[in-house]
Amino acid sequence: MSSDLKLCPFCGATARRVDIEDRGDNFGGSCIECTSCRASTALHFDRKENLYSSWNERMTDAATAAQDIIDSLRREREA
Repeated sequence: MSSDLKLCPFCGATARRVDIEDRGDNFGGSCIECTSCRASTALHFDRKENLYSSWNERMTDAATAAQDIIDSLRREREA
């Protein structure tokens, strides 16, 4: 299933699903985590069918924001 995940929007590394199995406050939760920089989604407890889309959609949002910043810097340089 990790092949369904997009690359990390911050460092470009692969991501993986993490299921919290330690008994404690977060027991039973799951998140998607970057294997390099450790960026992650929020913990999902009940609606885990949205787990992968929360990572993949965030990737799109981050990429769009990064492109907006790059475009802004280019405009400033050209002015």
